[in-house]
Amino acid sequence: MNALATAMAQAVAQAPGRRVPLPVLLAAAAAVDRTGAVAVGWRARVAAGIDELVAGGLVTIPRTRWDTSAEPRLPAYVRRVMSPGPPSPPRTPIVWHAELGWAAELEAAGRLSEPDRRFLGHVNAWLRRRADTVVPQRERSLDICGDEKALDAVVFTPLFGPGRLSYEMLRCEPCWPPVHQEILGTGLWLVVENWTTFRTLTGAAHRCGWDGRLVWGAGNQVGTRLSSLAATERAPHRLAYFGDIDTAGFRIARLATSRATALGLGELIPAWELYRLCNSAGTQRQRQTWPTTTFDSGRRTGSPARSASRSRDSWRTAYGSCKRPSASNSSAHRIPATCSSCDEADGRQDPGCGCGCLTGSSAVSWALAWTTSQDDATT
Repeated sequence: MNALATAMAQAVAQAPGRRVPLPVLLAAAAAVDRTGAVAVGWRARVAAGIDELVAGGLVTIPRTRWDTSAEPRLPAYVRRVMSPGPPSPPRTPIVWHAELGWAAELEAAGRLSEPDRRFLGHVNAWLRRRADTVVPQRERSLDICGDEKALDAVVFTPLFGPGRLSYEMLRCEPCWPPVHQEILGTGLWLVVENWTTFRTLTGAAHRCGWDGRLVWGAGNQVGTRLSSLAATERAPHRLAYFGDIDTAGFRIARLATSRATALGLGELIPAWELYRLCNSAGTQRQRQTWPTTTFDSGRRTGSPARSASRSRDSWRTAYGSCKRPSASNSSAHRIPATCSSCDEADGRQDPGCGCGCLTGSSAVSWALAWTTSQDDATT
């Protein structure tokens, strides 16, 4: 390899990224041949040096990105070839405990993933010192793996089941946090992010005779609440979610969606009419510079244009292809306007008004009923 190619090879090796642009190569070449840049045949010598790098397996060149400002053409960049890392150390053989004979069969058949093998290896070592004391699940997880939450995820996998791991084998018992819920029937399960909204919907559900189950998701703890339900209840026929209309709210909804699927609880869908109600009948209030629209748990903050854009993106992230509800609903779903008496009550239903218009708590009952009916229509 000539001096020009050696200089470019050093520049490639010292580059912060794998992709090294042509100007970097030209500068490295010019550093060892200061008169070459103005000499005849300079680009040809650079091209020959790049060819040496390619032949030596140090770089690859693009198929289409080339500098054609002069002859001969040169690649617009080169990509450094990564040297293979050290080989993975061989697996330490495990002499499986008799109660984990099924794990030995899975390993022999190549059907045991490395994370599962690592976890079962911890169990295998623990079984040799197992005592008869029964403790809560997380205490046993800490005892076996040094991680109190490791067992939480495993109990919902194929490693747990008849003929495999069990609570009896591990001398522990499930100890999930209590779930605040209101069971009114066998219909839709509605998970609600915030406690205040949960209480409002509970009252509305009783008033309208709603046939379903309301579950308090406890905000960021929705994953543990769903895990507790999955461990103690049969999967619901239908599962919906309602939470804040902001970035944090959609992040929690995304967590709930993925966790419900992983736990076998089924697809989690948005509670359509409750979100429509937030968009359509929210109470305007000022916060800092920009107006904020709130209704119980729903809120939009920030610049109106940027907030709307972020809200749309967050909705897609949380609920996938489910279309985001808009404030302008179809006539069949439109929230009826308030009467003048309720309008004077600042958008809330006047306790002394007998008009029955759908605002305040009445609107919540109406939206709750519509959520169920619309879910029935889609299933």
